[in-house]
Amino acid sequence: MMVMMLTMKGSAGQPCNPPSDGCICIKGTMLCRGKLVKQLPILNVPHDIKVFTFTECRLSEITDIPYVDATSILITKSFVGKIAENAFSNLTALTSLSINDNFIDNLENLTFTNLKNLQTLELRGNGHLSLPDGIFDGLKNLQNLDLSDNKAEFTDNLFTAPTASLSSFMCEGCHLNAVPKRMLSKLTGLKSLNLNNNNFSIISGNAFDSNPSVEELSLDNCRIERIANDGFNKLSSLSSLNLGNNKLSQISQTTLKPVNETLKKLYLEGNQFQTMIEDRAPWSSLTELRLGNNPWTCDCLIVWMSLNQLEKIDKENITCSSPPGLLGKNLFDVESHLICNSGQQRKTAIILLVAIPVILVCVSLISYYVCQIVRARRRQARQRHAFKYRSVYGDTVETNSSKQSIIA
Repeated sequence: MMVMMLTMKGSAGQPCNPPSDGCICIKGTMLCRGKLVKQLPILNVPHDIKVFTFTECRLSEITDIPYVDATSILITKSFVGKIAENAFSNLTALTSLSINDNFIDNLENLTFTNLKNLQTLELRGNGHLSLPDGIFDGLKNLQNLDLSDNKAEFTDNLFTAPTASLSSFMCEGCHLNAVPKRMLSKLTGLKSLNLNNNNFSIISGNAFDSNPSVEELSLDNCRIERIANDGFNKLSSLSSLNLGNNKLSQISQTTLKPVNETLKKLYLEGNQFQTMIEDRAPWSSLTELRLGNNPWTCDCLIVWMSLNQLEKIDKENITCSSPPGLLGKNLFDVESHLICNSGQQRKTAIILLVAIPVILVCVSLISYYVCQIVRARRRQARQRHAFKYRSVYGDTVETNSSKQSIIA
């Protein structure tokens, strides 16, 4: 695409024969640009043209296109608002179709039915895009599908039957509030999944269980706060995982365990991590690692990050947010301040775990004995008081009793 755009701006292209306003032709490609191009299809296209590019044209509607030999069509920023149901029915040789940055709001169910050889379909940036169930079912050779940058509306039956041919699916910025688990379950051959810039908050358990062949998973900038322990449970082929720019503050010990043997690239930058335990990921086998732009607490709990084998880490952006004395400093510049005896830390932790219950038991016993002593002393005080009472008043009581007996 970039080569085509550069050619349009240069002088290498020649007027088409027969000529067409706003278009030039070069090596089997027709490049049309600007407001002079107002309709599609264009009439009288040279017979050798197989690649068509329309950029910044004024095409409000696409009707029946007769270019039976066309292999690629790109229509971008050309004000397309409607596509006739039979617009592509003649394009049986088409392998790539891109209709990006236009104003399409809905598509008919049979729009792509006859595109038996289509391998790549892009519908990026069309605003509010409503897709009927089964619209892609006739695309038996479809490998790459891009629905990004749309407020996409589709149900779990977007694919009504399992689709093994689709290897790459992009729905970046599609306003999704959850991973479309049921829809993805139909994409049994998926290898690359991009769901960046959505709003998930939570990756639920078994979210990708139907996609064990996925090798690249990107969930960047999705506001994810938590990942279930079994969120990546069946991703046994995963080699690249992008969780950057979310709201994660911790990863459990089991979250990445299912991908430990295959994971090579891990992106965790731009989250809320303050610390990271060493057993949370297969750090030593990673070929690329990003941990920058997190509010790291630079203490001995993350000393392993600076002292261990993380040569492939993006070191430039790993800065300390605390303690105050290290604020803003790079972790790898202050590693001498982080050294601590991890063995001693473990011993201290064990001692505390043992000592605290013992102390609590001792305090309870002491409290018990103190209570017993207090009670005993109170008994003794009552006994002494009773003894004194009898000593003072005991004889008088007995004398009065004797006199009453004599009188009687």
